[in-house]
Amino acid sequence: MTDVTRLVAEGRCGVHWMEAPAEVAEARRAAKGAGLDFARIDGARVASKRAFLSAAARALEFPPGLGRNWDALEDTLRDLSWRTGRGTVIAWSPVDPLADADRESFLVARDVLADAAAWWGERGRPLVVLLGGTARDARRGAP
Repeated sequence: MTDVTRLVAEGRCGVHWMEAPAEVAEARRAAKGAGLDFARIDGARVASKRAFLSAAARALEFPPGLGRNWDALEDTLRDLSWRTGRGTVIAWSPVDPLADADRESFLVARDVLADAAAWWGERGRPLVVLLGGTARDARRGAP
């Protein structure tokens, strides 16, 4: 069992780092096995706040018009009532384009995701966030 599989299977709320791109597929399988929803934020073309917010909204299937600024993203992540699993796994990979192009937005996005995971953890519903990428700079910014 890999670290990612274990984190997901145990429903470990929080933001965690994935070491390899292949771990996204492992996380998807583990989420399904644990009864958790899975959402993948494809960060390959996410190099701005606006692009991240749009990618997150698509990945998590936000209702129209929600999550288009940091406060709305945080509020929407604290709802997730349209998600049917007993919790949610979010895999955002790679984080490098945003971390390299707009460091501040990367850090805010990471913090919003961490706050939402902590909020859900206090309510007994897992929100597991997995970050992936190759940039050392992005890794230093990850928990």
